[in-house]
Amino acid sequence: MTLEDQINNSKLISNIEKVCQRIESAAKRAQRDPNEISLLLATKQQPIDIINNAIALGYGLIGENRAQELVEKVPHLLKRIDIPFKTVRETHFIGPLQGNKVNEVVAYADCIQSVDRIRIARRIDRAAQNFNKNMAILVQVNSSLDPNKQGLLPKQLAPFLEEIATFSHLQVRGLMTIGKQSNDPEVVRTGFAALRQLSEEMRDAGLLPPHAKTLSMGMSGDLELAIEEGATIIRIGSDIFGARKSF
Repeated sequence: MTLEDQINNSKLISNIEKVCQRIESAAKRAQRDPNEISLLLATKQQPIDIINNAIALGYGLIGENRAQELVEKVPHLLKRIDIPFKTVRETHFIGPLQGNKVNEVVAYADCIQSVDRIRIARRIDRAAQNFNKNMAILVQVNSSLDPNKQGLLPKQLAPFLEEIATFSHLQVRGLMTIGKQSNDPEVVRTGFAALRQLSEEMRDAGLLPPHAKTLSMGMSGDLELAIEEGATIIRIGSDIFGARKSF
């Protein structure tokens, strides 16, 4: 390892530790167990060696936004079973999914977090059947009612879940949202709280399985609010990797 590599790895370790401290502090304020919260590393445009360094540290939950990067990176990511993982070792697709990319994403992802259209859900189900796998998904909800965000509106969630329940190769783990961009923390919090409430309502109604409690919400700028409102996965990119290709 060169001196530059050592410096870059030290930065990576330091940044991950800082984020983990934020997670622990937020969990304590919310009287939650920090171990209930998984850190997903959003690795858009990050080189494979940096991602593998993070995996080797025990942070095995990786998120990719683009199908092409997912396909290019997954075969080269560490899969060692002797690493004491602090999270599960999975690669999630967390970006908008185009119909012509479904087969690639189903082939390489362990979970798709951004499902919000019946047409795409149906294609995922068919692709999963062809690959002989059950595809884990999260349903993306625009719980903040932000016109600039993707996802189902809250009123659309129940009929969406009813329809995809007929698809044989989808495994719904829970819900995902992207927080509203606002200088008012309470505005951001409202969207996260709404997703938690929707999750509870859908499980009570039998539209989500009892175990489908995953709430993927919160990023670098709002992770504390998300954790306080029940997040089980937070998606962090810039606070760990800095600017794109910074290491």
